Amino acid sequence: MASTIPHNCGRARLQLHLPDGVDGSDALCVGSYRVGGDTVAETVLPRNVFHARMAPGNQTVDVVVGGGRSELKLGRCL
Repeated sequence: MASTIPHNCGRARLQLHLPDGVDGSDALCVGSYRVGGDTVAETVLPRNVFHARMAPGNQTVDVVVGGGRSELKLGRCL
């Protein structure tokens, strides 16, 4: 998923829906950052991403990004 947030906006909250065949109990990653399953402290948020976590109900992932273009991929961690 690609998003473009105006630089004068500051930050924006994006809601990423889980891919087909994936549920909230799977180890999920936004880029290489783990947001589901067992959390690993060594993972790093993608550039321009301030926050990423599983939303209540485990059906979406909430991501807070800064102004500019962000390329985000949500899927199972490799």
